[in-house]
Amino acid sequence: MASSSSFSSLSSSPHTCSHCQQVQVAFSEDVFLRYLPTNWGDRQPLPFNGPVDGSKVVAGALAGCEFFEWTLHEIRKFYTEQELSTDWTLTPYVYVGMLTRYPDIPFLGFWWMNKSTQMNLSTFALQTVVEDSSDNIAASYVWQRPSMKSVSSPDAFERIKTWLNTCHESHEQCSRYKSPFMPSNVISITNPNTGNKSDPPAVRLIHNPPSAPYAALSYCWGGDQPVKATKATVDDLTQGIDYRQLPKAIQDAITTTQAIGLQYLWVDALCIVQDDPVLMASEIAQMCQIYQTAHVTISAARSSACTQGFLDDITIPDKNSPAFRLTLLNPNDPSAAPGFIICFPKQLQDPVEYRAWTLQERLMSPRVLKFSQDETVMMCLESAVSGDDGLPYYMYRPGKREMSDYWHASHDQDIKLMNHFHERLLSQEHTDALWVQLVTEFCGRLITNRDDQILAISGIASHFGRLWRTGGGKYMAGLWEEQFPGALMWYTDGLHEEIKGSRDYLGPTWSWISVGQGISYYGVDRWTGASTHRTCDPDFQLLDANIELENEASQFGALMEGCSITVRGWMRKVEWVPATSFMTPCPPPPPMTGSRADRDSTGEEEEEMLAETWPDRLEYVANRQRFVVWCLQVANFDPDTQDGPYGLILMETTSHTVTRGHDKVVFKRMGLFAYSRRSLKGRYPDTSIEDYEEQQRTWIGKAELRDITIE
Repeated sequence: MASSSSFSSLSSSPHTCSHCQQVQVAFSEDVFLRYLPTNWGDRQPLPFNGPVDGSKVVAGALAGCEFFEWTLHEIRKFYTEQELSTDWTLTPYVYVGMLTRYPDIPFLGFWWMNKSTQMNLSTFALQTVVEDSSDNIAASYVWQRPSMKSVSSPDAFERIKTWLNTCHESHEQCSRYKSPFMPSNVISITNPNTGNKSDPPAVRLIHNPPSAPYAALSYCWGGDQPVKATKATVDDLTQGIDYRQLPKAIQDAITTTQAIGLQYLWVDALCIVQDDPVLMASEIAQMCQIYQTAHVTISAARSSACTQGFLDDITIPDKNSPAFRLTLLNPNDPSAAPGFIICFPKQLQDPVEYRAWTLQERLMSPRVLKFSQDETVMMCLESAVSGDDGLPYYMYRPGKREMSDYWHASHDQDIKLMNHFHERLLSQEHTDALWVQLVTEFCGRLITNRDDQILAISGIASHFGRLWRTGGGKYMAGLWEEQFPGALMWYTDGLHEEIKGSRDYLGPTWSWISVGQGISYYGVDRWTGASTHRTCDPDFQLLDANIELENEASQFGALMEGCSITVRGWMRKVEWVPATSFMTPCPPPPPMTGSRADRDSTGEEEEEMLAETWPDRLEYVANRQRFVVWCLQVANFDPDTQDGPYGLILMETTSHTVTRGHDKVVFKRMGLFAYSRRSLKGRYPDTSIEDYEEQQRTWIGKAELRDITIE
């Protein structure tokens, strides 16, 4: 069993009052006595005793009920005050293991429902623990207990040193990255000059350090840094850095580095001159090597900002989190004395997992020491270990099935991804799929400054360039030449408010870099990156690519305005309303040389096109605007999958790029269109399969083959 300190009561009393005691948990007796199946479709919500009327939630909040106050705060993230002024109910339910890596931890979820529209949404969740008590029936069904564990005790650091030594001495996969490489700058950490070991360590910046093992830090900035390297401060940092002035996350990284026997630490804020674009581009180009050759990467996973440390004791519930005491009905006899459960808000992932920059830092590191909100875990290319025996600190499950298999299985995906990333002999197909998978993951993460987006994936791109050598072809603004035309088939899986950068130009419209958030690929499994549709149009050709870099020495860096591709493909002119996916063909052009057979040139008005569309930007949806656009076919109809055609939605425009010296007719991308049987069932239920397939088959017969430039 994992080493942990369980205690019978919480550090502060969970809130309870007559208002929130109206919420009574009820579930079948065997719900926690078995593991629910891994198939999401087989996981059924388990109802509470009944919904709580919205008026009671509001009344309770006004009366000072902390649980209902918190509930309203969460609901307001999704609904307006006008919606909340109508009749609605809140229906709680229990589920197990759906959203966490630990399959038997119960969560409480909530459905908000508008009585008049029947609109509902699962809005938020609370994790559950139970205090040990002989008269608490809940203790028989919920196994997680309140707990506390030190992650920075001498024993904890000795355990970490043992993990690292085992990896270095016996893991063949991990040892391949032993290298004399050293970053240009590192932080040197030595004992205090005062001779008093209780004083803070002596810290200073070193240029061109000697070859030695070093740690690298992966963390969330969470805003500007109080101490960082700039042109004005870099010389002073070499004379010494006041440890007490550093943010808490960097202080804890220094403590950890010293405790595991290392002298050197690489921290981006202190080792990269932040206001020197040339030096910054040079250092970012080395980031892949910096993390790959580090003795260990310290991940401040539980800290959402540099001002937050990661060596505080782990407590379940978190000592800074609100906690609520709710009633649990006796499943054997609802009329008997009830039990009580403690519920508290819980982030389903560590803050570091939400940030774009930290993805490449984790992947490039063959060895990661992760200080998470639930445990300290070391992951490498061969294993993952935590606690005294490889289990999370807080897991307590007496007399039940062992959790070690589930815990290790939960990290298998992390280890597999790290291995795939570091594998030098991946097939082209698997490397293609891995790139798509990582772009999807990357674009689901947050980034403060959109200017940094292409830089935040440059380390991954650089690594892929070495993996492929020449196999991937040219790197083009987040896309690889050899993945064309499928690489163009990205779309936004939700329209987001655009995060602005200081630059007007971030990338060409044909690249996901221009949008950057919530990206998926059509015809690709988002979890594996594997293609589900391979009938790309044989007539589609990439004729030319014009990629202009800010720094020619940085192949994977920032872009200059004017990046474009020239392609050949079949196109149809249509009118499009992005807000509704409504598309109707414009009158077709007269027959011409190079057109497909059976072209309809009668000029008669045509019916609505039955394709589904995804606009790239929120602004296209506003006011139900109608656009005259062109559909460029990337893949044709596939009779085996019964999907297709699909391709890009483009608008004809004029390029005013100064470097060309003249105007030129070009196209910009506006979205994606696709025919699929899913669309038929979801959007066009009254359309027969025969009529739908007729449109799919004849789409190309009304198109014209053109050579165009897309910017």
